[in-house]
Amino acid sequence: EISQIASDCSFKFTIDLMDTSYSPIKAAEHLIRNIFPRKHLEPPDPMLPYPTALVGASRSAVSSPLAILTGVHGLAQISHASTSTSLDNKGQYPTFGRMIPSAIGDAYAAVDY
Repeated sequence: EISQIASDCSFKFTIDLMDTSYSPIKAAEHLIRNIFPRKHLEPPDPMLPYPTALVGASRSAVSSPLAILTGVHGLAQISHASTSTSLDNKGQYPTFGRMIPSAIGDAYAAVDY
């Protein structure tokens, strides 16, 4: 059954790595210049597919501007470390998700202490 996955499934996992250097400008430039243009390639390039989702960035200061851009393009963005409560605003960041609670939990814990 595992051997049939490659022939039966059209969904492929790929990876593009990019070091943002904790810079929202560098991260946004990479998305605008290298990722978003792939959406409109005719014919699509199988070696440079348009991603289904973006994983990262780790800093909320980088995730926030990227989440606006990915939201405009309908691209899901998932962060493992961005905790800013502003990212909870689904109106502004409709495709942003995280794998860690927002910082509001830290605030409640500090008040309870």
